[in-house]
Amino acid sequence: MSVSVVQVESPAKYLDAKGCGARYGFSWRHWLRLVDSGRAPQPTRFGRLVRWSLASLESWEAAGCPSCRKGSKG
Repeated sequence: MSVSVVQVESPAKYLDAKGCGARYGFSWRHWLRLVDSGRAPQPTRFGRLVRWSLASLESWEAAGCPSCRKGSKG
């Protein structure tokens, strides 16, 4: 009997504020201040849960971590 293996794409990975803070070397409170001031990406909300997509964080990093505020020069 042969068993076939089906590879399933893993679901999108998300980080909470503590995870984002740890990723960038900040406290979670500082991370939230950056988000509130528009200097970091806005989160995705799942009801009351607030999470940041790992893919969106990686693309933000690849762009040089620019300000996310609309019309901002830096």
